[in-house]
Amino acid sequence: MTEFIFKRDFPDVLRPEFERYFEKYLLIIPKWVNSVTLHYQPQPEDYEAIMEVIARTEYRTVDIIVYSDFLMVDKLDRKEKAFLHEFCHVFYAQLHRQALGLADLLKDEIAQSLAYEGLRMGNEAATEDTCTVLSDLLEKISKLEALVNIQNSNKLYKVNESVVDEFVRTTLVAGKANLNSVEQKQVKLPVIANNKAQSAAKVAKTRKKVK
Repeated sequence: MTEFIFKRDFPDVLRPEFERYFEKYLLIIPKWVNSVTLHYQPQPEDYEAIMEVIARTEYRTVDIIVYSDFLMVDKLDRKEKAFLHEFCHVFYAQLHRQALGLADLLKDEIAQSLAYEGLRMGNEAATEDTCTVLSDLLEKISKLEALVNIQNSNKLYKVNESVVDEFVRTTLVAGKANLNSVEQKQVKLPVIANNKAQSAAKVAKTRKKVK
């Protein structure tokens, strides 16, 4: 399992944001990555990138350097896209390193310079394309999960609704039965009283005859 490490100099204000990134993009982290370490550094001069990634495939580690200009970006989606783009470089790190090693063998400086630039542009293009595909895929997965959750909620509501309906029906039946029982008792009570009165009258007549 990949371990996420925040260096001591990493700002606490940024930790929740990057923890959210790791949780969201956990599925795309290559299995060979044992640890991801986050660093925070001042913005280098004449350097536009707000983030940089260093993948050491031989050590199975990834270092993400967040530069201070990251704090100046006010759009959350731009920050997240920058994180995803930089992390997608991890997929091509080993291939890119081997390609650079071959370019180093070129003796002609112009040819070597052209090779370096071609590899840089190709690496960036492949990384950005991968970033776009993954971003769209994860968005569709998120929407699908939301739809499934809604369907499950509807099913649960229907189940609860049927349970409530059954409870109400049972309660009404029981209440009606109790009401009928009470009415029957109210009808029987006067009959019993009349029977007692008639018996008492008969006893009185009998006593008079005996006298």
